[in-house]
Parts: sequence; structure tokens; C-alpha cells
Amino acid sequence: SLSTENGQVYVQKKPTMYPPWNSTFDAHINNGRVMHIVVKDKSAEMVSETTVELKVLAERCKKSNGKTEIWLELKPQGRMLMNARYFLEINAKDLADCETEGFFSLHQRRGAIKQAKIHNVKCHEFTATFFPQPTFCSVCHEFVWGLNKQGYQCRQCNAAIHKKCIDKVIAKCTGSAVNSRETMFHKERFKIDMPHRFKVYNYKSPTFCEHCGTLLWGLARQGLKCDACGMNVHHKCQTKVANLCGVNQKLMAEALAMIESTQQARCQRDSEQISRDGPLEIGFPVPVKDVTPLQALPASTTGKKEPQGISWETPVEGTVKGESLIESDLGEQSQEQQEHQVQLKLTIEDFVLHKMLGKGSFGKVFLAELKSTDQYFAVKALKKDVVLMDDDVECTMVEKRVLSLAWEHPFLTHVFCTFQTK
Repeated sequence: SLSTENGQVYVQKKPTMYPPWNSTFDAHINNGRVMHIVVKDKSAEMVSETTVELKVLAERCKKSNGKTEIWLELKPQGRMLMNARYFLEINAKDLADCETEGFFSLHQRRGAIKQAKIHNVKCHEFTATFFPQPTFCSVCHEFVWGLNKQGYQCRQCNAAIHKKCIDKVIAKCTGSAVNSRETMFHKERFKIDMPHRFKVYNYKSPTFCEHCGTLLWGLARQGLKCDACGMNVHHKCQTKVANLCGVNQKLMAEALAMIESTQQARCQRDSEQISRDGPLEIGFPVPVKDVTPLQALPASTTGKKEPQGISWETPVEGTVKGESLIESDLGEQSQEQQEHQVQLKLTIEDFVLHKMLGKGSFGKVFLAELKSTDQYFAVKALKKDVVLMDDDVECTMVEKRVLSLAWEHPFLTHVFCTFQTK
């Protein structure tokens, strides 16, 4: 905020962030902080804009139980309906009370919300999902089996697929607006744009939607059916279906993968032929009768330096003994290193678990004592079935790698060892 002759004027020094649509963001409401709203057309040109002061918006939310719905006047023309929610931060007093509960303050971890892992494929945002009703895959049209999180579902367009079919998705997400401006002008080498011709249909037998995989409910006019390819979808799924009329995604993905594998094999074969020829050496031709690859010549008589790398001549007796001694020394060292490594391999039987320190949504932490020593450790235990179910194998390995690299870091836990049990 700047004080001028006309009064207090708000000036934005630089853009701070670009929050995604329909998302929660931390704004730190200060005096003079405003939100700039811009409306653009399909060609990415600005149509209208407006600014909203965050302090005024927060006060309106407080008056109406944390929610508000207001109309914004846009410049030069237009109106926009804005829905906003306000979330309070934790006060310093509440934070101090939490810290005085315990030295480690482990109770704060209870009830922690674990963020689902997102698989970004063709602008889709697939997450592992539990389907409460019978669901069919939108790629291979087979039933999605399982007890817990059976498959993946896109958070934007609600497309349901098997976990094994994630690499066979060839259609871009229709509900995502991440690349909407770029895709308007981006010309792809491989693009399928064949829209469906849907018409309202009365199904006489139970039928499942081929996009979200769930049942078409109702007694009449349950959904839409394509006249060309016979695809059945919900009314709500019509705008989310990709333009792939008459295309089998599974077979198309397999054909594209086969083309890619043949191209890679051809490139690898060409590179092998080039490397096999090797660099050409320019020099005088050597007669064949003078080449003696198996003759042992002493180094003192020749006076010629051995080239680095592989030598076609047999070594001298003295050099053989020296090499054998070095190899024997290296062998002894490697044996000692292997024995040392074997001694460091620990199992759960080497520890005595005294008590559970904490329990959260990620696992349990136990206080353990290493047998035959007075060393105490915190053992973090994760259930394999939960890790596999939530698709967190990569996350677990990243955590292990980070804590292993931070062995001497003053502010990170030091990893002593890792092991797994059945």
C-alpha cells in the first residue's frame, strides 16, 4: 500500500503465486494484499479482470461461518460468481500447549491425513481408489477385481482403469484444464479426434458405463449409446469421454508399444554396428609375417611402452608374479570387506522391542535396544500390505535414501540400518 495525493493506493510489486482452480492455498492475509482475477479467451487473450482485497474477503467469510458467495464486477465488462472458504491457522498458544504435552510431541501425528499418490498420465490424475460397487475398466472393459483399492480413477474425468492398464491409456483427460491453451494450437504427430454420436437409450438389462465403469441406474433412459461404436455412458459422463469412437485403446496401445520397441531395437542395432567398426587409425601398413601376438618379449630389449588397455602380448614372468600378488592382496581385502558387510546385516531378532513410542497413519515407531550393547534406537515399522495398497513403495524408498544420505546432518534422523521381515 502506498500513500499518495489521492489517498491509499495498492500496488502489486510482483506476482506471488498462481494457485490452481478450485484449490486451497495459504495467502497470509496482510494489509494491501489483493487477489488478481483474470479471464482469458481460447486464444489466451485477456477479456476482463478484477482485483479483490483478501482482508475484505476474509472478513466476509468470518461473518457467514467461514463461507461466502459474492458477485464480482469485472472490468471492462462482465460479472463473476465467487465462492470462497476461510480456514483459520493454529495460534501460537495452541502450538505451545501441544509442545508441552510431551518432549517429542508425538500425539500431533495422530489423525494425520496421508496425501494420495497421483499418477499423471496424458493429463489424467489417477489415484488408487476403492470402488464400492461393481466397476469395469474403461480401457480393456474387464471387471476390476480386488478387495480394497482395486484400481485407479482419474480425479478430473472419473475414468476408472486397472492398475495394470495405466500404461495403455492413449486419450488425454477431457476434464483437465492444465494444457488447454497449449492443446488448442499444439499439433501432434499422432492424434485421434473422432467424436462419438450419443443418443438417449433405454436399456432392458443391467448395463455398465464404459467410462467410469459403474452401473447405469434407472428404469428408463438410463444413459447414452453411441450409434457408431455402441459405447454406453452416463449422462454425466458424456462431456468427459474422449473422442475415440471406434478405437480400442488396449489394442492401439499395444500396437504403439510394438512400434516403439522395434524402433528402439533398430536404433540399438545401428549404434552397435557403428561402435563395432571403431575409430580408424591412420599409419603405415604392417606385414602379416612380422605380427607376433603370442611371443613373449622382455621389456628391456624392446624399449617400447605398452599401450594402455588390452595387450595382445603375454606378460613377463616378473610381471606375472607381481600381478598375482596384487590380486591375492585384493582378494583378501574383498573377503574382509564382505565379512564386515555380513556382520552389519541385522534382523529384527537382533533388537529387543521395549515399548511403542508413537502410532500414526504411516506406521508405528518402537523403542528398541540392540542386543549385547547399550544402544537404543527408534524402529519405524511399516506394513507391507498397506504400503502396496496405497502405492507407496517409491515413497518408502525415497525416505530410506534421503535418511541414508543425511547420516551426518544435524536436523535429520540418522539411519542405522534397514531390514524387512515376512
